[in-house]
Amino acid sequence: MYWKLGIAALLMTCCWGCGGVRVKPTADRVPLSGAVTSGGKPVTDIKMSFLPTGEGLPCFVEVKNGKYSTNIVPGRYTYHVDENSKNKKAVPVALLERTLDRQFEISSSGGTQDFQLE
Repeated sequence: MYWKLGIAALLMTCCWGCGGVRVKPTADRVPLSGAVTSGGKPVTDIKMSFLPTGEGLPCFVEVKNGKYSTNIVPGRYTYHVDENSKNKKAVPVALLERTLDRQFEISSSGGTQDFQLE
């Protein structure tokens, strides 16, 4: 039991001498919402990933009844449908792949971004 305390103390001492960790302030997020359709019909029960292609932070949204709403850091993003989505059969298989050919821009004021999953 005492050896665990000794190891913990040793690790803390070693890490203390490493100069510390610098944490950047969190970037301001903006509201983003929109509609998600496939074949002109609202999609439900899927999860979408918005991944930055430059500045930004990854964002994951749940789509219910063809709508989503989130807060996101402004920047340029690509998107795909999470392969663990309950209703992934409602979207084309190609949208399950991570690719850079589907991109969109989020302005500093946020707004609306609709997706037609074709």
